[in-house]
Amino acid sequence: MKYKTKLKLVVCTILFSTITISTWAITNSNNNKSDAVEHPTTVNTVGRINASLQVLPINESIDKADLIAKVEIVKTEKEISKPSQKTILAAKIIETIKADSRNENIDVIHILQNGNSTALINGNKIFQPAEQYVLFLKRAVGEEYDLTNTYWILGEETNIYEDLGNGLLSKWALTDADLTEVEEKQTASKNAVSGTQILSEDKFKAFIQNTQD
Repeated sequence: MKYKTKLKLVVCTILFSTITISTWAITNSNNNKSDAVEHPTTVNTVGRINASLQVLPINESIDKADLIAKVEIVKTEKEISKPSQKTILAAKIIETIKADSRNENIDVIHILQNGNSTALINGNKIFQPAEQYVLFLKRAVGEEYDLTNTYWILGEETNIYEDLGNGLLSKWALTDADLTEVEEKQTASKNAVSGTQILSEDKFKAFIQNTQD
């Protein structure tokens, strides 16, 4: 009888130990899961939107632009998501190549560029402070842009010319046969981007001036 009582005590002890271990395992597992939720890994991703653009001959771009200027980007002012992704940037004018007939004495402008930090349009990067560009610009129309000297880029990447330094400009997209006469033939610069057209800045500005005359 004593033997049976001892046996029952041993079995009960084993069962209690098993339950205790199982309970600890489940609790520990749940605690680990809680840690995973409380400390998630954040991955920032930027989308891409492919968009078609109206491409104008260089002569027509010069004619239609309200302002053609070499600018230096100062800072990002604001991002817009609706009706489409855009970034508004402040820029100072370094040189005016074609003045805006409505406002010839401007030093600082705002530029509407397609794309923002959540979505790049056609994979084009967003302008960054201290970068310099020659841009073909149109006045932005709308009450929110009144008295703000805000412009959008005519033809977007097809009329963006990035300053590479050393008197060179990089046309972001679409080689233009009409600009071959102002191309810089020595395009071995380490800054040259594949698929772009490398131009002499001085020759390009002279080309614009001569086309206006």
